[in-house]
Amino acid sequence: MPQNRPSLPQKHPNAPIGRVHVSIGRAKYTLEPNDLLALLRAAPSLREFIQTRLLNAVPWIFKGNVEAFREWRRGITREAALQEDAVFVVGSAAVGFSLSPMKPGRPFQVVGLARQASDIDIAIVDDRLFEQCWNTLVRYDRVRALGAFLARPIPQTVEKMRLDVYWGTVSHSNAVPGTDEARRLRLLFAATSRRPPFLGHEPRARVYRRLDDLISYHEASLRQLVATLQEGVVN
Repeated sequence: MPQNRPSLPQKHPNAPIGRVHVSIGRAKYTLEPNDLLALLRAAPSLREFIQTRLLNAVPWIFKGNVEAFREWRRGITREAALQEDAVFVVGSAAVGFSLSPMKPGRPFQVVGLARQASDIDIAIVDDRLFEQCWNTLVRYDRVRALGAFLARPIPQTVEKMRLDVYWGTVSHSNAVPGTDEARRLRLLFAATSRRPPFLGHEPRARVYRRLDDLISYHEASLRQLVATLQEGVVN
């Protein structure tokens, strides 16, 4: 990276770099398009970026507190009957800024410092839970009863759900109410939202069949992000 690019000392692997905005004693970080593109290009591969910055690091929201992260993981996996190493924080709560192609580099929005606090994106890798979700969705879809349970029962939503299944993932919003899988996700959300540092932030989740599905899903999203940034930086 160029020597004149602004940076911050990294206290842990997910300390953000880029432009700094200070508000009410708390620092908020955002990356300019060039900086975000350079950060992604600096990684040996997008898969390695995902493994290093999302899956094998203490999420940014924990401010480097390893024990707090472990305690949260132990607590929610116990509540939802999941393996401790099967749950990950992803998205802006993991790195401090958005990796979405729709809002690249946008800083994580902290409760009290923004009009709308950022959601907490949680990834769950559990083949049995995925299979439960998938079996239920297929059963309802084949009798054309799925629309009654989806949060937004429109053709685009159903097609997105089917595409997600191809990628080996199901969104929590597609878990049919009253099922065991919906109950376990509610328990996970409740255990997350009632403790710091997640107080005031709404949790969301995706269930993945395999770890490779999680990585591949995010890799596809990062490819789209890189293409968006390249177009924006060039133009």
